[in-house]
Amino acid sequence: MPVTLEFLRSRQWIITRRLVLIGIILFLGIRQYGDRIATVLNRPNPARDIAITRAEFRPELPGAKPAWIVGLRNNSTKFTYDLIQVEATYLDERGKVLETDRLVIHQKLAPGDEKLVGSVDFKSRGTATHGNLRVTGAQEVRREKLGGRISHKEAQESQKEFCEFCAFLWLILPLNFPTQHMIIETFPVGLLQCNCTILGDEKTREARQIVCTHTHIDHVGAIQGMQERLGTPAAIHKADLFLFEKLDVQAQWIGIPVPKRGLIDRFVEDGGAVTCQGVEMGVIHTPGHTPGSTTFHLTGDRNILFTGDTLFMQSIGRTDLWGGSPTEIIRSIEKKLMTFDDDTLVIAGHGRPTTIGHERRYNPFLK
Repeated sequence: MPVTLEFLRSRQWIITRRLVLIGIILFLGIRQYGDRIATVLNRPNPARDIAITRAEFRPELPGAKPAWIVGLRNNSTKFTYDLIQVEATYLDERGKVLETDRLVIHQKLAPGDEKLVGSVDFKSRGTATHGNLRVTGAQEVRREKLGGRISHKEAQESQKEFCEFCAFLWLILPLNFPTQHMIIETFPVGLLQCNCTILGDEKTREARQIVCTHTHIDHVGAIQGMQERLGTPAAIHKADLFLFEKLDVQAQWIGIPVPKRGLIDRFVEDGGAVTCQGVEMGVIHTPGHTPGSTTFHLTGDRNILFTGDTLFMQSIGRTDLWGGSPTEIIRSIEKKLMTFDDDTLVIAGHGRPTTIGHERRYNPFLK
């Protein structure tokens, strides 16, 4: 059966395409970083891998320091250990524990190596006549790999690079796995390239509600035109009404023609919800960019936050315009947005999408 345009627009094709893209991301990431990540997934454990085959304590004698004769065997097939850390227990001739101490045996053990070494104890142990040893760690760990060796620290850095690589590629995927008959599309519009998102019913393809994250002119200037054409109600936070009523001042400040002002039919409130045709978005009041700036939260296979001009990729909204507050915007982001999981998708009012995890790590305003 030939592939039709209808199939290419279908939910099944969208899901198939995204699964293929996820597969490509994993393939490229594992191909680039897999060997190193395996080091992290299969963590070294010197206490498990290194066996003490002999532990003979030589007491302090006149003119000589006490010493240990130690037999070591590396049972690991992957890790090379160096500077072996041990806990030494010193006992007198009656078996009473006199003290415990930590020592370092300067010996490198490759996978499968077994060695007998002498280690001078540079501290006097009094009346101790014998003792026991227990491996506690190693100061340097390396994992065997084809063509060389890598340290565990290098492997951890590669794991971080791999996660960032996958997160970056994930951002170029379509926003979400769609629910039945649901449209989610984001695209830039207007002179200032404001991101507009359409959430809708795939069957009816009707516009039923306009919601605005704030009332700067680039975000609300087209309300009247949409209402005239579609007859849809519009909602904002009441704290931004004064800005909406001053579109003429905003237009003059930017140097553009004054748009006709649409009608605001309702006000959203923090903790409330906007519901239309079975689609529900939570309302989070996030003042700072403007007094009434609002973030909308869409739940589903993946949380999505529509943050307006409050939070951008590695930046935040400006606070030098009417009603802006640098203290409030930081408080809004840290107390209300950073509480979401790292994989929460953020659709900002301008620019590329990002995630809460990415901003938590790399946004310089949140350090």
